[in-house]
Amino acid sequence: EGSIKGQNKKWKSIKDPADKFILKFTNNDVSRFLKNQQATLKDEYGEIFLTNKFGALVASTSKLSTFTLYLPFLLGKGSPLPSKTDVKI
Repeated sequence: EGSIKGQNKKWKSIKDPADKFILKFTNNDVSRFLKNQQATLKDEYGEIFLTNKFGALVASTSKLSTFTLYLPFLLGKGSPLPSKTDVKI
């Protein structure tokens, strides 16, 4: 399924980090850049990932537990986006 919900379901069902679908997001130009940043600044980052404006994964340094990283999607329909004061960085 091409929807974000479908991709999230597929992502969660796959355990093998070397799966072709997972590698589309963990082995692309952006993910390689992020991995380089992670290696260059050791102990500064845990996982690094990039999402699109809908919270769907674009690139990640490794397989995360979920494909969708948009807070309202994770919390359920109708949840507001957090304000800057709600997000701890």
